[in-house]
Amino acid sequence: MNGKIETAFVETDELIVKPAFGRLAASHIGEFLLKRGLRWQRILDVDRVDTVIVQAVISANLAYLPIRSAGLDVSNEQRRATSVLAVSSSMGLSYATVRNRMRSLGERGIMLPRGSGYVVPVNPMICGDPGSLAEQDFAAIQSLLNVMQSQGFQSLPKTSRTASSARVGRAIVEFAVRSLEGFAEQHGSITTGSIWASIIAANVRGLLSGAQLPDGYAQASQPLPDSERRPVSLRKIASEVNLPFETVRRHVATMVKRGSVDVDKRGVIVPARALTTPQQIARSRLNIGYLRRLFDSLDSV
Repeated sequence: MNGKIETAFVETDELIVKPAFGRLAASHIGEFLLKRGLRWQRILDVDRVDTVIVQAVISANLAYLPIRSAGLDVSNEQRRATSVLAVSSSMGLSYATVRNRMRSLGERGIMLPRGSGYVVPVNPMICGDPGSLAEQDFAAIQSLLNVMQSQGFQSLPKTSRTASSARVGRAIVEFAVRSLEGFAEQHGSITTGSIWASIIAANVRGLLSGAQLPDGYAQASQPLPDSERRPVSLRKIASEVNLPFETVRRHVATMVKRGSVDVDKRGVIVPARALTTPQQIARSRLNIGYLRRLFDSLDSV
């Protein structure tokens, strides 16, 4: 973990040329992952946990192949099966949960058993059909690059619209999986981490997304004060993460006990104190490092 964090610090130096950009980049990451997760759920007709498992399996299936020559359209024969245990360990999900869900996804043809593991076979909805997930992810990352360039971020690639959406899509899958692994590591649950990130995004949406930043509060050590955060209802969060209200309520109650969220009659916020712990600052920098590597990879695909 410490080695990863140190690498992230080095790799973000060129990306973050103003202290304020650290929190803005983190805000972009949260919004990008939230919207992208909902797209995958809708198109594949699965829930949030299933999308995590599918992407973790894709990542593992293709891990041995260089991204410059292998995208999401790699043939089924070239995909190396991964085990239930491997996915369970990397995503912080129980073995039984992953086993049952992979079996169910297998019955639907989204995943196929092979030997003692599984592969996600070539799927036109993921990569191939017009408007596939790979094409939508490609368009979304281009949009994000344009926004960040307009806000003054430095050394960002200018991805060609003729680049391979299959390879760009794979790079985005890798980025998402690394970020989701961080949710599991930090919160003990991908679901809890996703809800927490969604609350953060809702609290500051519109405040840290414009060209004019509140510089005094945008540094990693000085987030927006609680009085400036916009509380969000549990029902709104449930809608945004596409989870049952009772599931969100239960996870939020756990986070309240930990002190990572505050609730009052107006709604729920992630307080500034939860964003300034050494662990959270390190995690944010690590995620920005993953974003830097994603952008770097776009130059070569």
